[in-house]
Amino acid sequence: MHDKRENTCLLTDTALPDDSNVNTKETENLSKYKDLEIKVSRMWEVRAKTVLVVTGALGTIKKVLDQNLQLLPGYLLAIVLQRSH
Repeated sequence: MHDKRENTCLLTDTALPDDSNVNTKETENLSKYKDLEIKVSRMWEVRAKTVLVVTGALGTIKKVLDQNLQLLPGYLLAIVLQRSH
């Protein structure tokens, strides 16, 4: 999502791994998108940030999920994501 007024770009990624792999998947995705974040920042001259939405298959979430969801436009709650599977 590119916000021209705020001069920011949010790269979003969602994942639904097995519950035991939530931390691993989040770390993997952060490292995977870091290069893209840098390229987008340079190309569009914006502040780019990767927002991860990682929810375990049985509803496991990390504490930072609520903070990540607040960065996205709209009104999302982690508990809604847990119930939607």
